[in-house]
Amino acid sequence: MRAGASIACARGVAVNSGAGGASVRATLRLQFRGGMTLDGARALVPQFARLGISHLYASPLFAASPGSTHGYDTIAHDRIDPELGGEAALIRLTDRLHAHGMGLILDIVPNHMAANADNAWWLDVLAWGRASDHATWFDINWHVSDPELHGRVLLPFLDRPVEDAMAAGLLSVRHDGGSGLFFVQHHDHRFPLCPAGYAALLVGVGAPGPLLAAWTRVAMRAGPCAEAGAALAALRQWAATRDGDQALQQLAALHDGTSPSGRARLAALLGRQHWRLACWREAATRINWRRFFDITGLVGVCVERSEVFEAVHAYVLSLYRRGVVDGLRVDHIDGLAAPAAYCQRLRERLDALTPFRPGHAMPGGAVYVEKILVAGENLPAAWPVDGTTGYDFMDQVGAVLHDGAGAVALDRLWATCGPDAQPLDPIVKTARAQLIEQTFCAGFTHLAALLDRALCDTAEGCATHEMHDGLRNLLVQFQPYRTYFADEDGVDGPHAASMCHAGVGMTIQRRPPG
Repeated sequence: MRAGASIACARGVAVNSGAGGASVRATLRLQFRGGMTLDGARALVPQFARLGISHLYASPLFAASPGSTHGYDTIAHDRIDPELGGEAALIRLTDRLHAHGMGLILDIVPNHMAANADNAWWLDVLAWGRASDHATWFDINWHVSDPELHGRVLLPFLDRPVEDAMAAGLLSVRHDGGSGLFFVQHHDHRFPLCPAGYAALLVGVGAPGPLLAAWTRVAMRAGPCAEAGAALAALRQWAATRDGDQALQQLAALHDGTSPSGRARLAALLGRQHWRLACWREAATRINWRRFFDITGLVGVCVERSEVFEAVHAYVLSLYRRGVVDGLRVDHIDGLAAPAAYCQRLRERLDALTPFRPGHAMPGGAVYVEKILVAGENLPAAWPVDGTTGYDFMDQVGAVLHDGAGAVALDRLWATCGPDAQPLDPIVKTARAQLIEQTFCAGFTHLAALLDRALCDTAEGCATHEMHDGLRNLLVQFQPYRTYFADEDGVDGPHAASMCHAGVGMTIQRRPPG
């Protein structure tokens, strides 16, 4: 639990159509999970009120991966996590808050979700590939140059190369009796098999004719269909019988990778999926979907698409309309493709719902964003928000605890630390270069390919190694967190252009002669 005025006022905010921010006096952030439940927080409200807190600032509360310690690995945006007590417990908490004249600001995570089998949207994409209704909901590059990944999703979750995992018996075919789906299991990971291939699996173990006919119809559809639901029900029913259970055990044995014949069948089965398995070490160089930085367990969401925005925000907006939630904190705003457009859409939705909130509700509509502001940078004026979460403010507060006169002594001490005792700037540049080469290699390759295509107007591209080196050097020299050229209708275009030109200038200055 971290207490304090953790949401700071924004710098440079010129547009703000909400009145909720004016009521936020001091917030106290509660990290739920790890023993902290909604009912547990409810018992602490009187103490918070005596501290003068106006709003409880809650970590993400939506359904997250089972056992999550933080809640930022969302698996569903349409419900409060049962591990925290569900919606009923949330309402009990907010009733107690309101009784003490306090409100609730909820942390939401529109940028990414958990990339695991507990996420129904992600599971559907892996099962059906580009035919899935959610194929465009995640930031996946379906057209990478790697022929093995064209139209497929790389899944770098194995603890060793795929051939070794098969030989060691660490990839096994399993049937989930609850959902009716077939998976390939690897430790705690489950990778769904495409339902269009179920008929080919079942015919080899003597499944009943009507069941085979049902899955043959699904195969002919080659995508999600109404027939799949009936076929799954029939499969679950048959799997619960003695004959079905024995047949499924035989199916697993036929695909046992510890034998040459089983390994061949398993390899062929894997080759027919809409995904490709890989060792976790391959993620940096081959991954074809946007992660949260280098965390492979979190996949980027295309919340800029209107249907995705609605699916992600429908429930939290209903909580706001009902007066359960009074404000929002948006996690990792700079991960979104178009932050300004997102903030504007969110503000419009909140403003439209505000008149319909209950009469007893707290003043609402405050929106704060998690945004890193470097020295001299202001929050973009086109973002209609009430402020940031105050990282820059925390730096300023922390600086109060440091005596500036001690810098000379620290510099002298640092100078005695040998060859690593360089000035800060070259250390930062070296670290950035290492990140590009080692951590975000796949992302840089994709960016370079886009540059090739943009400059040469051809899918093959024509950029030289020198051009790629220049791009790499520009990224190393670039100072701000990101630019917003494709966002905000050009409001910050001149500022972003000047930052890019400054980066180019530094790149040219540092280019070796010859």
